[in-house]
Amino acid sequence: RSRTPKSADLGSGELTYGQPTRQDLGDNLVCVLIAQPLGPGNCELVARLEQSGKEVAVTRQSPAALDQPLHLAFGKTQVSLTPHIK
Repeated sequence: RSRTPKSADLGSGELTYGQPTRQDLGDNLVCVLIAQPLGPGNCELVARLEQSGKEVAVTRQSPAALDQPLHLAFGKTQVSLTPHIK
């Protein structure tokens, strides 16, 4: 099990409200993103970190600005993306 800090840049995260989007981070890590509408230009973003199919961390960003860079921290794992609604 790796203890090295991990950083992943997902670029433009194409999201659909209410639909989980799975992003493979490598090393058996997957980031699952779920966006809910909050109003013009904003969403609530729930992000789960899974390792080998088990949830290991969860974070929530509310509000999250659409089409603006966003940084999520799961302990030593950092995930960057620009949330975009399809």
